[in-house]
Amino acid sequence: MGKTIDFAIGDIQTNAYVAVPEGSGPFPGVVVTFHMGGIDSFTEWVVDDLAKNGYAAIAPNHYHAMPPGKTIADRKEFLDDDQMTLDLKTSADWLASQDSVDGDRLALIGHCMGGRTTWVGLVSLPDVFKCGCPFYSGNSFGQIGSPPPPA
Repeated sequence: MGKTIDFAIGDIQTNAYVAVPEGSGPFPGVVVTFHMGGIDSFTEWVVDDLAKNGYAAIAPNHYHAMPPGKTIADRKEFLDDDQMTLDLKTSADWLASQDSVDGDRLALIGHCMGGRTTWVGLVSLPDVFKCGCPFYSGNSFGQIGSPPPPA
């Protein structure tokens, strides 16, 4: 049902997995943040299932800075909360720009690492997402990427 699209986040070229329900809409939109495995068959299933149930959905590839050949265990090394927040904002903006999407009804969901990213997005982008749901969020109290400024 869904498809992979080329996607620009600032000057960074990446991709995202997108699915939109059949019909003209406008449909509510959901940004899906993935688990440590990235955009895999499970993440695609979540996006497709949302579309089957009436939601336009997009899962941005947060691993765009990762060189090829890295293992799953190495992936978090290439993540940064500020960049992931920009990924979420850009994904929400892309959804809202689609004629078939109601940009005033956007949600954010994710599980495991994506659940943590959901918390970060909801706190950082309160004017973008109307609601969100983190499932089984892990490592929720630490920062990923650049250290916070000194107190």
